[in-house]
Amino acid sequence: MLHQINPSAASPCNGFCEIDTKTDMCKGCFRKMLEIISWQEYSEKQKLEVLERVKERKEKLKHN
Repeated sequence: MLHQINPSAASPCNGFCEIDTKTDMCKGCFRKMLEIISWQEYSEKQKLEVLERVKERKEKLKHN
């Protein structure tokens, strides 16, 4: 039986990879370095939590 991947837990990587040394955050996907490095090891729940933080970071930057 094939398992379907939850598209909401897909990596937010968009190929624009540049780490901001002040925030330790990728300017392309808004993940912290540890989140990027650990992505493949995270459970689906952990990935969804990271995606929620990514969403919050984008919103915060939009309002600054």
